[in-house]
Amino acid sequence: MSSLNKYLWYIDFLHFKRYSRFITGLSYIRYTYGPVIKGFVYNEIATYPSDKFSGEEYKTEDGAIKTSFKSRRNYDLSLLTQEELDTINTVINFLKDKSCRCISELSHQELAWQKTPMKELILYEYAKTLKLENS
Repeated sequence: MSSLNKYLWYIDFLHFKRYSRFITGLSYIRYTYGPVIKGFVYNEIATYPSDKFSGEEYKTEDGAIKTSFKSRRNYDLSLLTQEELDTINTVINFLKDKSCRCISELSHQELAWQKTPMKELILYEYAKTLKLENS
């Protein structure tokens, strides 16, 4: 779930940087390995009915356990604006080949993570300093 946190955080913060609004409506807090969703509500994904998602755990080369979630249905992407889709695709394309450790290290380079006390809410005002687009 660690990478899922970072993907969603980068998606929301990049979209906020670009358009002054987020996509998911989630709040994020600073945690040891980077931003995580406040209240850890991402755990709800794991309990979605199996007709919507399939989950698979596997071990990476560095010994970490990862969980991969895949949709079993095609969702109505027309519910998203073109700008939202562009932001999502930018983040996916930037992070997709990076390990969990690398994504965590990238998030630690962000001013939002550096300036926020541990287990405190990361303010969206830090979106303007996001490095992802400048990498």
